Amino acid sequence: MRIWTPRGQGGEWNNPRYHDLAGPTSELWEIPEGDHVGGYAARPEEYEARVVGDVRPLSRTASGVDGRSMGTKQLHPWKLVFEVEEDGDHCEMVVHLDAGDRSLSGRGRSRRNPSDPAIPQIGEELAAARALQDLAAHLTNDAWEAIEGFEQTKETAD
Repeated sequence: MRIWTPRGQGGEWNNPRYHDLAGPTSELWEIPEGDHVGGYAARPEEYEARVVGDVRPLSRTASGVDGRSMGTKQLHPWKLVFEVEEDGDHCEMVVHLDAGDRSLSGRGRSRRNPSDPAIPQIGEELAAARALQDLAAHLTNDAWEAIEGFEQTKETAD
């Protein structure tokens, strides 16, 4: 699905063309009242329904790297929401993870070098990647803390 907000920061006129090139399975959702990356702010309920959708846990059997069965995997109904604030030279991104029983956030920033062309998508992608890296670090730290807590509990039980 391509989300088209015609009042963006340039290049939005390409969205109908990209939609046509993608073929019959492509969907183009135009939000004329939305600004650049403002689809969620303009239509939050519809955005939730169309983009996030009704996410339910699904089970499937997966194969490992060597082809052996890994058993049944459970897909978690986690939700990511990206929040962006930008001007012509800076982009700040916060990615919020709703993991059902807890919430975490990661932050990322980018700054355009004055000698570089103004292409907001590049700054957004860098800021998003950095926010996701920060979120991954928080998830990793939480996992290590849980492992340490388990090991301490196990030691005291022995």
